[in-house]
Amino acid sequence: VNCDEGITRSEFNSALKNKHVLQYLSILDIEVDEADLLFDLLDDGDGEVSLQEFCHGLPRLKGTARALDVVALKHDSNIIMHQAREIRHAIHQLAAAMTGVVPSALAECPPQS
Repeated sequence: VNCDEGITRSEFNSALKNKHVLQYLSILDIEVDEADLLFDLLDDGDGEVSLQEFCHGLPRLKGTARALDVVALKHDSNIIMHQAREIRHAIHQLAAAMTGVVPSALAECPPQS
């Protein structure tokens, strides 16, 4: 594991085979039944889990499977919202290119971040 950067999915899965890591997560009341889901929930989308992502993400995952499901839904919702913003931006660019001006309905809705 490279301490300067995040850990990859493969490194993460290997770490979850370590009994000390499993004991630590158990103490934190973190269920690791689905390693890939856990990685996805901690990752910000760059394919690696940084120390910051790990430390900030774990407290959100504490508790029962129900809590994990809620966090998974929030994660998926964030991805969908990001994709929707990208689609909206692409439509805005297409409309501007086709008409040479930004349609008034699109101009009234500033991009959201």
